[in-house]
Amino acid sequence: MSVRAFAAHLGVAVASVTNWERRGEVIRLRDETQQILDTDLSRASDDVRARFETAVAGLPAPPALPLPRDGARRLEFVMAHPRSIDLVTVAYLREHVAALDAEYDRAPSASLLGTAGQRHGQISFLSTHAANTRVRRDLLAAVAESATLMGQLVWDASLRRDHTTALSYLDQAAQAADECGDRLAAARAQLRRSYIALYGRKDPIAGLDMATQAVNASRTAGSNVVAGQALLHVA
Repeated sequence: MSVRAFAAHLGVAVASVTNWERRGEVIRLRDETQQILDTDLSRASDDVRARFETAVAGLPAPPALPLPRDGARRLEFVMAHPRSIDLVTVAYLREHVAALDAEYDRAPSASLLGTAGQRHGQISFLSTHAANTRVRRDLLAAVAESATLMGQLVWDASLRRDHTTALSYLDQAAQAADECGDRLAAARAQLRRSYIALYGRKDPIAGLDMATQAVNASRTAGSNVVAGQALLHVA
């Protein structure tokens, strides 16, 4: 495409595209601009994406940016430069999700929703920018954990009435768990889905099927604890 055609295609100013080309590899795009480009690439055909990957394969990697050591400042930096996401920052996020999960039985779900939602949003956003395979896999595991927690919190905070939103989070958790091969996370998400079927939608047939799947998945993952919880609901 010409510069003018590409700008019209993306819905941005012609001057913006000209600036991208002029600054080349040293450019640092705003998050919203990067999202526009990422979305456009994700919607492209397989042929276009293959040619794009071939074109950039020979380009030198952008210079590494120094990451702050403090966890909160490091996360703030990574949110501004999402391609710099690393395993240390992922571990920091997963620790926060685990801490919120530990509070689940001690605090009202509504009081945890804001912080949990913020963490889930950060994790989901960063998972779309991770280039390193190991980092992306750990981020997907974090997505599975945080989405499962969000499903629990939303359902409880709605007095177990908002089945649709809770299930959308649990479906996201199951998909992320499958993608990264985390069988235990998949089992936990499926078990939570069975709760909604059994106690929310009063559908014992669907609930039995989901709980049975959770038993099998957790046994494969080697977790007797989750398998035991799932068996209780099967019974």
